[in-house]
Amino acid sequence: MLKTERILGCLANLANFVARFIYQILYRIMKGRKNMKKKLLGILVCMLLVVPVLSITAIANDGPQLELEITFERRSLKVVIRNVGDGDAYDVNWSFDIEDGFLGFVNYHIGGIIDILPPANETSVETSLFLFGFGLIEITVTIGASNAETVTETVTGLIIGPFIILRE
Repeated sequence: MLKTERILGCLANLANFVARFIYQILYRIMKGRKNMKKKLLGILVCMLLVVPVLSITAIANDGPQLELEITFERRSLKVVIRNVGDGDAYDVNWSFDIEDGFLGFVNYHIGGIIDILPPANETSVETSLFLFGFGLIEITVTIGASNAETVTETVTGLIIGPFIILRE
């Protein structure tokens, strides 16, 4: 059973207990006053409808949450992908796009899939690059999973011949 299901079950039991408790107290107080009993019963029904809705919206998401970190060392682009959420991330798609340079000579794309990334774990994807160009470049890294939001990070840098310098 998932954490969310257990929490929802506990909240539903708590709401049911509170509603019964309030009803018993109000019933004993208002015994014999018919008009007041109907009003209080209406208030109780409204409370029973509102409490579960509020408790469901207060529960945090138990799913995966992805983060990434980009580094460039000795002609190699390295991206560390972390799952900082509470659930497994399935079918994690990653892609690198390097574009621009002087006259648009630099245009590089690579991607892949990681089957599963457990919570509180990380993996790194590294690719060796042999690019040659001059000017500003833009490196865009995109990661996403079938059960997590897509994360995109873009860094700019400078390419001078075969050398790439990233801005911090």
